[in-house]
Amino acid sequence: MQTDYGQAVMWSKGVAADQTRSAFERTGDVASRGLKAENEILKRQLAAAEARAAREAAKAEWAIGEFSALTRRLRARAAERASRG
Repeated sequence: MQTDYGQAVMWSKGVAADQTRSAFERTGDVASRGLKAENEILKRQLAAAEARAAREAAKAEWAIGEFSALTRRLRARAAERASRG
């Protein structure tokens, strides 16, 4: 919307007019604020994704630990049965 206004002023007042420059400066300001807001949203989404990945990694580590413990118990039982003969 602001860009359309800037172009309208440019056509009506000319490229070198103060109003034209002012309109396009406002366009840049609006675009800059929009990009900053989008950047903040993306940062928050990235932080959330990293937190989810960390939780999933922790769950996987826990599962590996549980599996290892179970494997040790099963091997110990098998060794005990084998020694009884």
